[in-house]
Amino acid sequence: MMRDVSLLLSFVTISGLLTVAEGRTYIEAFQEIQDQVVWPCPQSPRDSIASAFGPREKITSGVISDDFHRGLDIMGSLGDEIVAVYGGRVEKIHTYSGGGLTVILRHWFTEGVKDVYLLPDKEPTDRWYTMNMHLDGIAMHPTENRELEQYDTIEAGQLIGYMGQSGTASNVHLHHELRIATRCSLEWALANPPPASTCNLHNFDPMINPMLCYKHLTDSQYQKADVSQKQELSPQPDGDYVIAMHDNQPNFNSILFEQIDADGNLVQSHLLDLNRRYGYDASSEASHNMYEKTKPYLNSNSFGLSATHWDINFIIPCIWVPSKNVGDMFRITIHSIWETEETKNEFLVGNSADSWGV
Repeated sequence: MMRDVSLLLSFVTISGLLTVAEGRTYIEAFQEIQDQVVWPCPQSPRDSIASAFGPREKITSGVISDDFHRGLDIMGSLGDEIVAVYGGRVEKIHTYSGGGLTVILRHWFTEGVKDVYLLPDKEPTDRWYTMNMHLDGIAMHPTENRELEQYDTIEAGQLIGYMGQSGTASNVHLHHELRIATRCSLEWALANPPPASTCNLHNFDPMINPMLCYKHLTDSQYQKADVSQKQELSPQPDGDYVIAMHDNQPNFNSILFEQIDADGNLVQSHLLDLNRRYGYDASSEASHNMYEKTKPYLNSNSFGLSATHWDINFIIPCIWVPSKNVGDMFRITIHSIWETEETKNEFLVGNSADSWGV
């Protein structure tokens, strides 16, 4: 019996050589402006990323829990400069209980031209946002004797604030998010439907991997995810495969698991896509963090500056593969946030001579 067919078809439609009838995909749109985007922390290079986008372990008061991290954590020192990554305007300055002092910037791909798609079945947009959290202070206006305020125009590289530890941050860092089309999460939109709020009418969670807007490092060491087998999939125990990306460019986005019979027919499949949230329930932060572990899932790992690579475990529960015929093979396909052939990794796992449950 084939499972998760709709997810597989969605993946085939909008991954790799993704196209839309009119306009641009969000990947194409960010690729077009990468040369104009600057890193938000001039005093913290890219190897200062302490927590990447996606599943991770979160420690709160000594308690470890699963967490879908929807941004980048960039380490630095108290008072380090935070700059605008691209031109636009100050959308909002606010102090949140968790995020602390936050500067939200609005940017445009092409202002007034709504031709950029996150998903083919959603309305296109002309804008994106960057969220800069846990700040220690707000920068002064470049020509007026006051701090930056809502609706001020900003330019790429302009000072907007200073790194801090406000909110519930456990150390000094910048929590940096990239949101497309709207600054409001899906959880907020569901809790505040129109007419109470029209901030998010797109019915999707807007946070995507911030690495999309930064210069793509093309050296071979930054391109593909390295994969190693920790435990082969069998009737018992679960299959466990380690995915590793260089921590200067944690660009992993999606993983597709397929069981294929001896004639090349698809038996079943399961897709996890971090940016588009396939395989995740994005309706709330709590549901985001609760992974369905009866199907293939990404197991949260800690990150940290001591690592050279960002590692995450892909677990294939043996209960999800109750039977395997002789000749069946398992294929795992990994795509980066750019979904190019150069950053794709495809490999077969398991022994075709094995069989179980039949």
